[in-house]
Amino acid sequence: MTNANNLPVFFASQESPFNLRAFLYHYFIQYWYLYLIFPFLGYGAAWLYLRYAIPEYEVKCSLLIKESDKGSGLSETAILKELGAIQETKNVDNEIQILKSRTLMEEVVRDLNVNVKYFAVGRVKNEEVYKGFYIHLDSFRLQKRSATLSFQYLNDTTFEVLSGDKKEIYQFGHWFETPHGAFVISRDKGIKILDQGKAIIQIENISNLARNYSNGLIVKPMSFYSSVLELKLRETISLRAADILNKLVEVYNNAALEDKNKVSENTISFIDQRLKYLTTELSDVEGGVQQYKQRNQIATTFESGVGIVLDEMSAFDKTIADQEVQYTILENMEAFLRNMTGGRYQLVPANLNTNDDGLNNLLNRFNESMLDRDRLMQTAKSDNPALVALNQELQSLHGTVLETIRKEMIQTEIVLQQAKIKKTELTGKVRAVPRMERELQEIMRQQSIKQNLYLYLLQKREETHLALASTTANSRLVDPARPSDKQVKPQRRLIFMLSILFSLLLPMLIVILRDLLNDTVESEDDIKKVCDVPILGGIALSQSGKNIVVSATSRSSVAEMFRLLRTNLQFMLPTNKIPSGQTILITSSASGDGKTFLTANLGMALAISGKKTVLVELDLRKPKLSKYIGISSAESGITNYLLGQAKVEDIVRKSQLNDNLYVVSSGPLPPNPAELVLLVELDQLMEKLSETFDFILIDTPPVGMVADALLLNRFATASLYVVRQGETKKGMLKLLADIYEQQKLTKFATVLNGIKRSQQYNYSNKYGYGYGYNYYEEDVTGRKNVWRSIKTQIGKLIRKSR
Repeated sequence: MTNANNLPVFFASQESPFNLRAFLYHYFIQYWYLYLIFPFLGYGAAWLYLRYAIPEYEVKCSLLIKESDKGSGLSETAILKELGAIQETKNVDNEIQILKSRTLMEEVVRDLNVNVKYFAVGRVKNEEVYKGFYIHLDSFRLQKRSATLSFQYLNDTTFEVLSGDKKEIYQFGHWFETPHGAFVISRDKGIKILDQGKAIIQIENISNLARNYSNGLIVKPMSFYSSVLELKLRETISLRAADILNKLVEVYNNAALEDKNKVSENTISFIDQRLKYLTTELSDVEGGVQQYKQRNQIATTFESGVGIVLDEMSAFDKTIADQEVQYTILENMEAFLRNMTGGRYQLVPANLNTNDDGLNNLLNRFNESMLDRDRLMQTAKSDNPALVALNQELQSLHGTVLETIRKEMIQTEIVLQQAKIKKTELTGKVRAVPRMERELQEIMRQQSIKQNLYLYLLQKREETHLALASTTANSRLVDPARPSDKQVKPQRRLIFMLSILFSLLLPMLIVILRDLLNDTVESEDDIKKVCDVPILGGIALSQSGKNIVVSATSRSSVAEMFRLLRTNLQFMLPTNKIPSGQTILITSSASGDGKTFLTANLGMALAISGKKTVLVELDLRKPKLSKYIGISSAESGITNYLLGQAKVEDIVRKSQLNDNLYVVSSGPLPPNPAELVLLVELDQLMEKLSETFDFILIDTPPVGMVADALLLNRFATASLYVVRQGETKKGMLKLLADIYEQQKLTKFATVLNGIKRSQQYNYSNKYGYGYGYNYYEEDVTGRKNVWRSIKTQIGKLIRKSR
């Protein structure tokens, strides 16, 4: 079975199996020194990074959020919650948002003065010192910008400030003016590091710094059902992080106390306003009683005749007075709540207890919701779901409280009317009582009402003051924040491991990247991707530097590969016996692919096998074959013969390399080589050579540059196309595919030249010409030389280090 060029299937391109040895050699063994150098460099880079990196520490504290007091009993609010009309937001979630608010953090930054940082200037990096200096500044002038002061310590009392090119000397503890603002600097004499040279004082914007701290603060519950919060903060100085967390908890508790005290303060203000009016009214009533008695000369006691009736009337008077007091309170509360229009809700004086427990619970719930909304509005936007839920709850509570008050007022008015009716009935019984006593009783009843209301308000004001004094925060610090020596960033072990791992991967990535960017042919696979041209064999890259590597006694790997190529060539040639010799045309894509090297050494391989071989140098443009064989370029050659200046006997010379090897040199370079190869004299020459020699090897110009090789195809029995690994461009393979598919050259096949050691294993396994390259004398010597060179270089480095 033959292919398109009548070649045996043996030479058809086949898919090579994965060669693990070649893969390991190409990516690892060949670049072993990179896998030794890069880990040391990576370790050193990691060490330098860790040496000058600024470490970060994580500080924690835990905070217990107390549950808010819940009212007992069945109220309108509880019923609405059961029906889903009012949704209660989770207390812990709200407190987390408050703790992360910028408002609280700005107060923390301002109180601790952490926006002022101090750095001792070092040779490589500046070292931050916490609480080394104490600086007081004009915060109004630095409210919207930052500032940096270059500080030079002079002595215990003076220092120097560098501002641009200006240097000013100031004293510790005294105000001084700069373009950034006014400052006072005092120092801690226990910090000696700042006395050694320069220091930098960096003043940051409070708002920006508070935003950064709020974003970096982590607040989360200890568990899903727990009301204990864990606060975490990462900082370059653990003591400063601990101070920030502890101060944040303190500011948070103070803010919560202020929220709770707002209810009591509003209640006291409401009671004081009512007492002011009641004092005037009670004074007027008491003065009226006094004037009435003086004017009518009434004694201080009534006669016992009407004592029983008057006692009953007094009991109803007391009932009437209590109900009127209750009605007055309800009426004032209704007016207070009715003025809250358009969502402008205020805290209700909740300490003015009514006779209805349900109404009292509603008022307490309304005030709690008001406080929750006010705190949430500090950090949340108007469209926040929790804030919307609180507004809906307040709206619902507002309507429920008003409705309850109206119902209570109606009930109170009914009781009051019934008491008045009973009193009217008793009044008929005492018609005989003198009119003056009856009028006096009416006046004294008004006095009693005002007096009872006055005493009631005084009692409630004292109770409110007592509640204000006993207010506690709604949280408790379980574990305060403490400075930590555990470094969380950078992680030394992880960085060292990653640096070593990356250093081991980097050489492989470099090799892969080099392969991806390489546009030259590196293996048979590159040829197979373009076309199915037969690959006759491969020639290893010679390390000897010689032009002729094949001899009768050579044992190198390159020589063995030429012997294998010679054997494969026998399968490529026609099997029928022909009277004339076999003509092999050898060409390539471009100059430097090694076609002349292949022609000379393949001719030597054929010659030492007993075949009479002649090498014809028909590269008339850039001949090299004569030089390889050792023939002077001044000798006559093909050009002289074609021009009629020499005979065949004059240009065919025996080589000094082997008795069976002959050479026909090119001779002088002609101006028209393409026209010369078309002369009939060349046909006559080739005919005579075929009658004398077994093999004729024609060294032609590169087919990718000129058409000489295609013109010489008329003599060829077979054609070899030389592709050099690492030199032949992949784009030139399109020309190879075109020649093969269009059958422009007879019995066309390729030879991969200059195979590097990483690819030699493929050819050893595929074509079976060796036992491993260390078997050959040249390879063993080469390896010894390499190791000897390595040992020499290592010895030089050791001697230099000493």
